[in-house]
Amino acid sequence: MADSNKSLGRPSTVPHPAASTLLQRLERPRFRDLTTTSQQAVAGLAAPAMSGSVTFTRNPMRPHKGSCMSLWSDFQTNTKRPIHKWKHYFPAYERHFSRFVNTDVLMVEIGCGEGGSLQMWKRYLGPHARIVGIDINPACQAFAEDQIDVRIGDQSDQAFLAEVLAEFGTPDIVLDDGSHVMSHIQASFDLLYPQIAKNGVYMVEDLHTAYWDEFEGGLKRKSSFIEHCKDLVDELNADHARNALEPTEFTRSTLSMHFYDSIVVFEKGRHTQKAAPKIGSRTSALPQNFTGFWPKT
Repeated sequence: MADSNKSLGRPSTVPHPAASTLLQRLERPRFRDLTTTSQQAVAGLAAPAMSGSVTFTRNPMRPHKGSCMSLWSDFQTNTKRPIHKWKHYFPAYERHFSRFVNTDVLMVEIGCGEGGSLQMWKRYLGPHARIVGIDINPACQAFAEDQIDVRIGDQSDQAFLAEVLAEFGTPDIVLDDGSHVMSHIQASFDLLYPQIAKNGVYMVEDLHTAYWDEFEGGLKRKSSFIEHCKDLVDELNADHARNALEPTEFTRSTLSMHFYDSIVVFEKGRHTQKAAPKIGSRTSALPQNFTGFWPKT
């Protein structure tokens, strides 16, 4: 008897010999970041009448553990304008910027260099991204192209920065790779950080200069941006300071700070009501008067 599904142009329900094996592989940890569409595609192998191949696509919002970093690979194979970066920066870039890939992200990069990093961000963030470069050197205007705009001005000039925001809107990412002078970094941060998106990221790199006199830095020097960041750690935790430090807008709008060699990253976001609930049933292995290993206020 003829297969009625086949006669009607429908896939047959007879399993493809490879289907069960591939579906089992999907359950392994290394394949769990496949998109739902890819899993459905594998399920479609149950139709022997179907021809062609199944393409597995990795979810761009979840970098595949164990694979080469796409941004690092791009840097290593770059043949366009020169890119000058410390290689240990790339894991931090991937960690904090990957969630913006293939979204309509607005990125502001302070310091254009030779133009290569602007092109790298364009390739990495995808076809919907808009990259705005800021530099004091008028020659950098030549780096403008599709998806990339360049504005010429001083990063310590807050009026200029406000004009850039008025023109392009709220940035999702700000990357400060500019003059590396402490007062310039501080001026940019003071103006731009409060203005970035509510779930945005602000990254300052090359902060080894915070220890160098020629960049207004120095170990424990109060004017260095590293010392300012140390103070901001207290501000981040002001809700727990028992009135020794009043919470600020930074406290309310910042979810986290991340410190790396020569990099500080701020991730914005608002908390719900802060609380430490105890959930679950009491185990008989603990004494009745057990209250936990840490204090709750």
